[in-house]
Amino acid sequence: MSEHDPAATSAPRITPEQRTGLLELGWNDALEADFLRLASPDTRPARVASVERGGFFVVEDAAAIDAPTLARLEGTELDSTAQPAVGDWVALIVREGTPGITEVLPRKSALLRRASGRQGRAQVVVCNLDYLFIVTAIGFNLNLSRLERYLIGSLAADIAPVIVINKIDRVHDRTEIDALINDLGIEVPVHFTCALEPGGIDQLKPYLTPGTSLALVGSSGVGKSTLANRILQTDRLATGEVRHTDDRGRHTTTRRELWRAPSGALIIDTPGMREFGLWDAREGVAKLFPEIHAATEACHFRDCAHVDEPGCGLLAALDDETIDEARYQRYLRALEELAETEALAAESTERLNARRERGKQNKLRTRKGSRRKHWDR
Repeated sequence: MSEHDPAATSAPRITPEQRTGLLELGWNDALEADFLRLASPDTRPARVASVERGGFFVVEDAAAIDAPTLARLEGTELDSTAQPAVGDWVALIVREGTPGITEVLPRKSALLRRASGRQGRAQVVVCNLDYLFIVTAIGFNLNLSRLERYLIGSLAADIAPVIVINKIDRVHDRTEIDALINDLGIEVPVHFTCALEPGGIDQLKPYLTPGTSLALVGSSGVGKSTLANRILQTDRLATGEVRHTDDRGRHTTTRRELWRAPSGALIIDTPGMREFGLWDAREGVAKLFPEIHAATEACHFRDCAHVDEPGCGLLAALDDETIDEARYQRYLRALEELAETEALAAESTERLNARRERGKQNKLRTRKGSRRKHWDR
């Protein structure tokens, strides 16, 4: 990123009219300072509302959120995690009538997960959130492991998590649900909703304030799009039925999209995720298991695996029964997954660097061959 002198031009970079529209999209003083520092004088700020293979749909004013502008990414091809994602703020320029993105402003937060497959790549789910609504539902989907994964990702990204248990009208045992939530081991807001009933989302209203950005994540069939429709007071988002045998839903939401609710909140609906692989989330693990992380500070070896090493502070806490055995096992599984992911990422980086080096060598050979042909004439 190159820096620009905000005082280089006498005209204001952002007019009062532009600022009003941007504020309704979540703009703030910190973003404006970054924009003035990093973006060139001939650009203007915009927010990414959706991403497709053909480009990035951006909005500069909340009034135009239903008709975003298609923009292309200019300049050098960025790493996949550095490319614009839904929720990002960017610097937009128009050249000969064609909008282009020249800069991605620094992110307040970015929810990452491991991309599908064995490539060892990260995927940016959404950016610049205040809250992450982790949506689950009464039935097969209400699962401790799934909740922990989303919580780890959210906490690692420094996004405030909110657990939303939907379809509360179904038959359920509240005692079992309370026990599951208690097993999480940390204080997290939990709200029960029924998106199809009047007043069924009233518990979510305190989060739906003007300029607040939030995303709904979870498996297919838990009712994310129905909840989003209720928040947006519209039926624009497609919804579908779930299989009664296993509660699985079809992917009615096919892409991530940013919308503005009548309350002024910015809502991002996301496709259902079959899995949420952990990525760069050791800080999230430490926050979800704070008592375990604190016990590891007493370990004799810095690279202690907390399995059978001498002088392990965590094993000592287990012996003293100050650490719960089940939470200890889940903590280890999270660390093992992150170690595997980090190894795959290192292999992927090594292969990429090798391809780049081969490409450089091929270019050098091509240039040398061209020079020999020139002198042979």
